[in-house]
Amino acid sequence: MSQDHVYIYRDAMADFYIAMAHARQHQHEKAIAFLNAGIHLWESGAPKPGKDDLEQFEDWIFCDLARREAVDQVSTVNGRR
Repeated sequence: MSQDHVYIYRDAMADFYIAMAHARQHQHEKAIAFLNAGIHLWESGAPKPGKDDLEQFEDWIFCDLARREAVDQVSTVNGRR
């Protein structure tokens, strides 16, 4: 696995979990900022299923699950759902 993907998974997941923590603390602006940072990192650098080799797909799955949960929590707390 390339080192770049390791850092993307690590950094994006950190942003997603920090976004969820801020959402639970009702710190909406911080939650959205971390969520957007994680999504940008994820979309710009993570391998794409069907296009790229996922190599260790478990890391991709964990990161995608964290992204989905963060989007759900931040949007729920911010009254978007």
